[in-house]
Amino acid sequence: MINLFIMLKVGSYAYCIDITGVHFVKIFKVLGAGSRNNIILGTMVMIVVKSVNPRALFLKNERIKFKFRRGTIHRAIIVQTREKYKRANRTYIWFPRNAVVLINKNRIPFAKRIKLGVPKEIADEYAAIGSMCPRVY
Repeated sequence: MINLFIMLKVGSYAYCIDITGVHFVKIFKVLGAGSRNNIILGTMVMIVVKSVNPRALFLKNERIKFKFRRGTIHRAIIVQTREKYKRANRTYIWFPRNAVVLINKNRIPFAKRIKLGVPKEIADEYAAIGSMCPRVY
């Protein structure tokens, strides 16, 4: 089992909560953040796939099957963090895991469904992600 730290930084591991077949990813670059060290909700990052579900290799769609292999590089949005995030109404929200959703260059998710809920800040900023998740917190 990989240790998933509370605060996300470059080099941290995270879960992937969409249905692309990817389990774990490693963050290696923060996009559009300048010299930001800490990564918060809604940050766009570049990731490397570290672990893939073996069942995903038997998909019928060949284009998707070979796109998400171990070692491939993709863009992702941080949708859940273990670190507390302070909202505008002075409440805090945090999750039991650090999680990402894989996206393309146009900020549209690769998957058609997301397994877990996302905070309302993400659903407002990325409408495509908010419409695919089962619950908005």
